[in-house]
Amino acid sequence: MQPFYVFLRSYHSRLKIMRKLLTGFCCLLTTSLFSQNLVVNGDFNSANAFWDNGGCGLEVNTQAVYGGSSSDLVGEIDAASCAQQTICVVPGLSYTISIDAGRRTSGSCTPATVGMNISVTGITSAVDYVNVNNNYSNTTFALTTETYTFTAGATDRQVVLRFSVFNNPTTCGVIINNASLTFNPAIAVSGPPTACTSQATDWLVGNISSGVGVTYNWSFTGGSPSTSSSATPSGVTWSTSGFKTISCQIGNGTCAVTTLNSSININCVLPVRLVSFNAAPQSGSVLLSWLTANEINNKHFKVQRSGNGQDFYDVGIVNAGNNNYSFTDNQPLPGTSYYRLQQVDVDDRSAVSNILRITYGGNGASDKLVIYPNPVADKLVFTYHALKNAPGTIRLYDYSGRIMQQTNTNFLKGYTSRQLNITTLAAGVYLLEVVNGVTKEKTTVRFTKQ
Repeated sequence: MQPFYVFLRSYHSRLKIMRKLLTGFCCLLTTSLFSQNLVVNGDFNSANAFWDNGGCGLEVNTQAVYGGSSSDLVGEIDAASCAQQTICVVPGLSYTISIDAGRRTSGSCTPATVGMNISVTGITSAVDYVNVNNNYSNTTFALTTETYTFTAGATDRQVVLRFSVFNNPTTCGVIINNASLTFNPAIAVSGPPTACTSQATDWLVGNISSGVGVTYNWSFTGGSPSTSSSATPSGVTWSTSGFKTISCQIGNGTCAVTTLNSSININCVLPVRLVSFNAAPQSGSVLLSWLTANEINNKHFKVQRSGNGQDFYDVGIVNAGNNNYSFTDNQPLPGTSYYRLQQVDVDDRSAVSNILRITYGGNGASDKLVIYPNPVADKLVFTYHALKNAPGTIRLYDYSGRIMQQTNTNFLKGYTSRQLNITTLAAGVYLLEVVNGVTKEKTTVRFTKQ
């Protein structure tokens, strides 16, 4: 196995790095983390460009034309105007459609109520993933946001998004703006934020493991190798210091879906050489093992786990020893999970290792609740696995049955991790309960507050 290096980085240095990232790479971060809108010209700033309207032309004007006061461009859906766009998607993943919409209130429009149909249809399957009719009767100009979620079938690599007239024979219709189709949950490049020259780094795209027929086109600016088509490229190194750009174009075998961007700062001090890092499923557990060399002022390793490859939480601590380490995770997540090491120096400076991906115990075909640590002092971390998107309720009970904390939340399909502050609870035994708002199933785990 090709060795790589894990290097220590002070917290103050990390803050400086983040400031540079936010200022020097603002556009890069926006593309990678915040937009991911697969709709082109969803704000209509390029008039009706990219909207193939299926036989009717899309009318675009400023809000002021339709009763608003803004000069922002918007579209109108009526008896003579509709909007349609073909969009590339990854089969098997979930998406959210969003649109701002409201009734036109100017131009001698007489209908008190106007309607619009919103549809998303798979090109191969002809399945209507979304097909809703909405009526609008606002008397003053106002656009409200509507959202709809769907999962693309295994055969659909393209879908048609369409906005068309409903229950309205006139040319006074529904005003729309800010159309978007985004991944739910968002996908993003995952890898180390910092490294040293010649340190091997590993990369992946989080929240995409359930996709069908996914293709990857990686680019590592100034790196070796400089490109990769692997889902999880490893051993990528840089020979010069500074910020480096990483991009990954996601495809589906038919067309390019989106391009994700990230960055890494090549700049390091105080090396600790990690020779190997491995994970293997056992009967009822996952065994992690690693071998180090050239340790300098090493304090301990934090073993960290994630259900999506992006959000990591501590599941154990292993003190510095004789260069040969192991840790057993006795409460592994079902299905696919990710592990990494956070190496901590005696001065509390730290850095993280590469990420290992592992599949444990089938495909996670049931809801499951896992907590860490237990016993716990002040912060309780739990991971909940849900079969589908669902609202939920989190409750903490003392052992007499009194509710000590209650929170409403939303669980995404797959793994959701949360952290609860229990500093104010007295020492004793408690119950953590998660209620799935769709199935009404209650899952409970007992823990001890120190």
